[in-house]
Amino acid sequence: MADRTQDKTHEAVGDVKSVLKGIKGMGDTLRGSVNESIDTAFNDREGEIKNKAVKEKGEAELHQADSRFGGTAARGTTTTAGGTTTGAGAHSGGVGNMSSTVPQGRLGGEPTTTRERF
Repeated sequence: MADRTQDKTHEAVGDVKSVLKGIKGMGDTLRGSVNESIDTAFNDREGEIKNKAVKEKGEAELHQADSRFGGTAARGTTTTAGGTTTGAGAHSGGVGNMSSTVPQGRLGGEPTTTRERF
């Protein structure tokens, strides 16, 4: 009985370590991506190479931690050459893409008479 409890404790500790490694990997991926983009914009080739390595190491840590749990890194995201995207898009709902079904007559906008201004 004591061996099973000890095994479960070791497993839980391993899970926590994997989660923390995944969080660190996600942070490194984000930091490396942002800094790599900045270095690219300012033509800093040395910084770009360094930050690309940070990003790739972070991605590896994230995937290693994720493989322990048998899932995909950050469910719903896709890693592409340009970064990570959720696929939701800027205007994925009715707001902002003109597909709202709310009637638009006399809702807000500029006042038409002086009396409506106050």
